[in-house]
Amino acid sequence: MKAEIDKFFTENYDFVIEVTKKKIAYFKRNIDPESLVANSYLYLINHKDLKHESDIPIWVLSYINTELSFYNSQTLRKESVTVSDEKAPELPSRVDIEAELDHKLKVEAFKNNLDRVEQILWEVYYERGKRSSGDLAEHFNFDRTSAWAYKKRLLTKLNEYAKTEERL
Repeated sequence: MKAEIDKFFTENYDFVIEVTKKKIAYFKRNIDPESLVANSYLYLINHKDLKHESDIPIWVLSYINTELSFYNSQTLRKESVTVSDEKAPELPSRVDIEAELDHKLKVEAFKNNLDRVEQILWEVYYERGKRSSGDLAEHFNFDRTSAWAYKKRLLTKLNEYAKTEERL
């Protein structure tokens, strides 16, 4: 009978998955349909002595209905354990936080070495993320050539600061 069960699942797998998805939605469960179908296959192979090939779809749907309708079913218990065993979100390490703070302090030190106009330009360029000459020109309402020149002058100062201070 295993050959008939294998044949049924091979030929009707997509259909059984679709039916299972609809049943999951109906019972409002949060279960992977593929695992439920796989469990129904294992159940039929291990526990049922089927007499006729026509009984296979009936037992598959019966198993799926039973597993979804009872709160204490094997599949629901297994899935609830799986969901609660999810990985905790990765938190940045102390080294990462210290490096980020160190970087922020270095950037702040560079900003303090700039004159007031350059500080405003740096704030828009670095902190607000307006990196292109077009974005800077639009923000400050002047032509792109001037924006490009200001940006180039600012980045040149940043490179010089990085070379002299060896901080960035």
